[in-house]
Amino acid sequence: KNKTNVQKGGNVTLYCNISGTPTPRVSWTLVSTSEKWLSTTVVIIDVQVKDLGEYKCEAINPYGNDTKNMFIFFPGKCFV
Repeated sequence: KNKTNVQKGGNVTLYCNISGTPTPRVSWTLVSTSEKWLSTTVVIIDVQVKDLGEYKCEAINPYGNDTKNMFIFFPGKCFV
């Protein structure tokens, strides 16, 4: 699984590199809150504790779907 360290107050960009025919519909979801972005890229400015955790990118077209997970955390912090 992909993990990204980010400093509190910093910025982070999540990018989901997708391909498929027809072009898949892509979304990112913050798993803990179910907040969703309909984009291949999510930019989080001024990262705070509420922004930490698991993000899931999902790509869907009529022939199937695929997911990728990314974890954002502050260095030295432990989350279960």
